[in-house]
Amino acid sequence: MSATPTPPDPKLVEGLAGYTERLYALLRACLRYQRSDPEAFLWNARRALEVICLLALSAHRRTVWQAGPSDGLAALLEQVKREKLVDSTNMNRLEMLRNHSNLGVHIRGPEQEDFSEACRDFQHLLPKVVLWLFRESPVRDALLPDNGLWLLLFEIEAGGGVLG
Repeated sequence: MSATPTPPDPKLVEGLAGYTERLYALLRACLRYQRSDPEAFLWNARRALEVICLLALSAHRRTVWQAGPSDGLAALLEQVKREKLVDSTNMNRLEMLRNHSNLGVHIRGPEQEDFSEACRDFQHLLPKVVLWLFRESPVRDALLPDNGLWLLLFEIEAGGGVLG
């Protein structure tokens, strides 16, 4: 007699779907601002990194994890690292992207910042991190992406202007 698998918690399924939809919306915003407003691109990309962490933590813990007021991106990445949810290659990518995303949210001086390197790295690395999350990460089986995600990632990596 085999044990019946426990059905997934409906709140968890709903929460993961909500975070996935937020990720899609942020990636669409990245795509919208990629060429016209690099600062807005980096700001939305940083929020996408936060959602990636929240997705991984929620799927791993099997409960919808919500960031607290002091849970900035650095704290979320530390938690993901502590729980061994990310391999070293993707942890390095996430840390590099976090550092670059600081340009989109923090003023460094009176001069306008040069966003070109940060945007190029995001354009190249963000799709890789999202693909890793949904295809290779330890929590991938709990996540339910659709084909629209792959198209968004292709468009971002291509620099925009490919699909529309």
